[in-house]
Amino acid sequence: MSSVELTTTDHYLRDFLHLLIERAREARAARGEHSSAGGGSFEAGRAAAYYEAVATAIGNLRSFGLPLERYDLSADFDPDRELS
Repeated sequence: MSSVELTTTDHYLRDFLHLLIERAREARAARGEHSSAGGGSFEAGRAAAYYEAVATAIGNLRSFGLPLERYDLSADFDPDRELS
């Protein structure tokens, strides 16, 4: 990343995005673990909700022209590929 000064808002967004992504991956894993046990509908909904939150946040960053690298994400981060 270049020598751009990060604001408190940038730090918040970076931390929040990474937390959402981590939780989305955990929910995806739990969905897989519970799908055969019969309790997968809750976990599937949870995974879908986190996916939607991450996809919306990434889409909004791109819409506003904010580079994903600023938030320690790769420029080609794809929620479909990473979280589905």
